[in-house]
Amino acid sequence: MNLIAEDAGIQIVKEICTDMKIEKEWRINSERGFEWWGHQFKQKIWAEPPMEKTLTTITRVHVETDFLKYPKRSESTDNQLATILRLSSLSGLIHDPENGCLKWHSSAFVHKKNKCWLDKMVFLAAVMQIRDCERIGVLADQLELKPHHSCHPHSGPREKIDGTLCAFDQWIMHEGKKPVLNIGEEEFSFVSKILNNINIRSAASKFGLSAYIPFGRDVSLLQVIINQPHPVLGNGILMRLSLPPEDLWEVEEINGSLIIDMNSMDQKDWPTGHFMGSWCLGPVGPNSLTPVFVSFIPKIACNPTILANMVLSMIGHNTWAEGYFFAWDRKEKFRKCKVEFQ
Repeated sequence: MNLIAEDAGIQIVKEICTDMKIEKEWRINSERGFEWWGHQFKQKIWAEPPMEKTLTTITRVHVETDFLKYPKRSESTDNQLATILRLSSLSGLIHDPENGCLKWHSSAFVHKKNKCWLDKMVFLAAVMQIRDCERIGVLADQLELKPHHSCHPHSGPREKIDGTLCAFDQWIMHEGKKPVLNIGEEEFSFVSKILNNINIRSAASKFGLSAYIPFGRDVSLLQVIINQPHPVLGNGILMRLSLPPEDLWEVEEINGSLIIDMNSMDQKDWPTGHFMGSWCLGPVGPNSLTPVFVSFIPKIACNPTILANMVLSMIGHNTWAEGYFFAWDRKEKFRKCKVEFQ
């Protein structure tokens, strides 16, 4: 078998470079990816080597953008960050202790059957990470942190932001002003039926769906809501997976530092879901917080295939979190719940 030809991850990396029209003077190529500067923040896009012992060639693709300098972590700052992450879309914040900084990070498990919908999601994550770095300068002031600016080692600083990047960003924002019309009660009912068939209780309406996913001795709550506007991106689909706090209180202190660590671990481990979103601190009643995985799909990417697969991805995050907190082996259970869509 020709692994390079089968490597859908490498194909996505190359297509992003082409579609974003990234010029050679602002790019540094590597064996399985590249780094580039769309303006003042460095972004790295790469594919891991294909996973072994799988029936099909699966590659994990990563998109990562330097954001804020954070050489010394503090509990209060971590708590603020974990609350702000409630507004995440397709990326989460991780801490890089080696370089003393915070980075936006997304990743996805890609193979030849799911590439047809994941390529759009990875592309959008790449665009929005850089634009989020540009937009949230006020956040750096609020947290008393400095932006992690850098420049190309040979071409030097880039004075103006990449024009193609701005065009794609404006396209995403423009589409977000329109409601999502291609997903409704029929599509949510279809996904709900899939969940019920794998013993996950769920109910659908024209506004979204709710599901109760087994977690420890309790259940996690998955909420999927359509056309609840994001403050920046406008309309789309909001997904929230809330873990049951009562189970977690016995094993872990729930705070911002835990959330940042969960983000860092979730995008490294397997099995888990596509890391297209972020863990955050979410409210579960008066004076109670719990880890919540939140993902917001911009209107431009909303279709029934992406809806179904992203819901199934949330099950993967639930399975991963159960193992993270309790060190239980859920691999067999995860395989039984996994459904692939084209």
